Amino acid sequence: MGCPANDLVRLFSSCLSGKDRREHWKELVEVYYEYVKEEADGIKMPYTLEQLEESYRRFMPLGAFMVVPAIGPLFQLLGKNSDDEESKKNMVVAMEKTECLLDDMLHYHERNLKLKTEGKLL
Repeated sequence: MGCPANDLVRLFSSCLSGKDRREHWKELVEVYYEYVKEEADGIKMPYTLEQLEESYRRFMPLGAFMVVPAIGPLFQLLGKNSDDEESKKNMVVAMEKTECLLDDMLHYHERNLKLKTEGKLL
């Protein structure tokens, strides 16, 4: 069984717009955590919500890096089955998602590197 933050990063990065992911990731991680906690039905959770959030932040650069190459081919495929107007809309969506992912990769990489340099990441 892997780290759930890895799955959440890949899911949010591939399925949400950059705007929605940035605005709602913490809320969605919390909902996920509460759902898992409920399903555990009294069994002690192996991690806290704060640990899950931190895992999300730490994995974001690599997870986004894994998703970015798939965005272009996906929207290119969608464009083949669309008219020109729909293709333009798809391109705008793909560009927003890609731009936000690249920005966030750098943001979280720099954050994680700073914390590591300061000795705050183990």
